[in-house]
Amino acid sequence: MSRSILLVEDNEDDVFFMQLALKRLDSPHRLEVARDGREAKQRLQRFLVQGPLQDPLGLVLLDLKLPYLGGIEVLAWMHAAGEGRFPPTVVLSTVENESELAAAARFGAAAFMAKPNRPDQLACLLRSLETRWLVGAPPAPRTEPRWVRPEPEPATGSCRRSGAAFAPEPGPSVAA
Repeated sequence: MSRSILLVEDNEDDVFFMQLALKRLDSPHRLEVARDGREAKQRLQRFLVQGPLQDPLGLVLLDLKLPYLGGIEVLAWMHAAGEGRFPPTVVLSTVENESELAAAARFGAAAFMAKPNRPDQLACLLRSLETRWLVGAPPAPRTEPRWVRPEPEPATGSCRRSGAAFAPEPGPSVAA
């Protein structure tokens, strides 16, 4: 089943490369783009009205640094509107500020992922997100979010298991 991914991102280059990577992966999923927090909120309000049976939105990729309404504010609004009523939201950002990550976790972020700066990392990230949340699998159990950087295997180009979004691995987590 084809689902939509809402990318909340104000950087045009990041949007372009995400669109390109999704196309290169030959993914059946469609990318929608909200360029700021207000646009994201409007799109998510539409999801609330239509509901998951009529609206194919399956995943939200959210930057934290956005014009008009920041990512933390979007998450806080989603949390207040009803935790569990929205698709999984993955914070995709260059921000590694512990207090912002803790706030994102408190407001229901499912995962935190570093914005890739190489095409192979971006493909790895998209493949792991698709596998985790969009490919006919039941929703993954809620785990404590932590910062993850998907990395391709040098020899094969495939994603390392430990680099997949929230693969079980020991390490510190962000407290909610």
